[in-house]
Amino acid sequence: MKKYDIYAVGNAFVDLQFAVSDDVLKKLGCEKGGASLIDEEMENKLNFLLKEQTAKKFCGGSGANTLVALHHEGGKGFYSCNIGSDAEGKLYHQDLRQHHIESIFDLQQPRHDITGRCYILLTPDAERTLFTLVGASERISAAELYEPALLDSKGIFIEGFLFFSAHSKPLVGIAYEMARKHKVKTIFTLSTCPYSPQLKKELLATLHAGVDLLFCNEDEAKYFCGTENIKEILDELSQFAKQFVITRGKEGALLYDGNACSTIPSIPTDVIDTTGAGDAFAGGFLYGYCRAYSFKEAGQLATATAAKVISKFGPRV
Repeated sequence: MKKYDIYAVGNAFVDLQFAVSDDVLKKLGCEKGGASLIDEEMENKLNFLLKEQTAKKFCGGSGANTLVALHHEGGKGFYSCNIGSDAEGKLYHQDLRQHHIESIFDLQQPRHDITGRCYILLTPDAERTLFTLVGASERISAAELYEPALLDSKGIFIEGFLFFSAHSKPLVGIAYEMARKHKVKTIFTLSTCPYSPQLKKELLATLHAGVDLLFCNEDEAKYFCGTENIKEILDELSQFAKQFVITRGKEGALLYDGNACSTIPSIPTDVIDTTGAGDAFAGGFLYGYCRAYSFKEAGQLATATAAKVISKFGPRV
């Protein structure tokens, strides 16, 4: 019996969420619904524009949010990430412990100073626009992996965001090969990343034997495959992943179990905040996946978990 359901590798961010008008986005010159990496200069500009507002503070990061949702359903996870030795880092580690998620920082001290931060600007239509200062997450490396925990896990969940950074990109290959060595299921999430043809080629070479399970949303699938033709998307993704899930917002999700495609409708709810919806879906789905639920059963649990998140503020159940 494995101790952990999922061993996740990803970013650690403290999310700072602000309710803003569309006018704020215009002043920033950014596209609504986008995600951007920022430097300290841009962070100062954000803080100036938002100085009159109070932020709602949450601990986030796709991998951590997924593990929190998994725990909510009764599963157990281990998280490898990178935090700073600052106050935000201490807050983040404490938050993982409060959600009963074991982490690499139960075993070692942080190596860097600044914990990553993600500014989430939420407009009245519940759309979110993200600005991320990567901080210590950019320096995550093999030093943050813990092989005994991976060996004792049913699956490894790797954030696609890691492949977007030149510093953390090698970690994806290291974690992937470690999982294959121990015959641990490989699970990858595309994440909202601009996969250029070259970056996509590098990713496919890194995950050379494909993955057991892939998560993405509809836009990510279209960008990655370079087409809006759903049949072409399904054909291409099936060459890369033995099984996959494409979330489609209010349209539910499309599931491929390795033999056939099926769809799961979303659960109607009052949408307050879509932040973390995909992560919550993944966490709910992985609970069922690790217990040999059918794809339909896992998908139904996943949509219920996601519905709980989008009906409240914050990225977690």
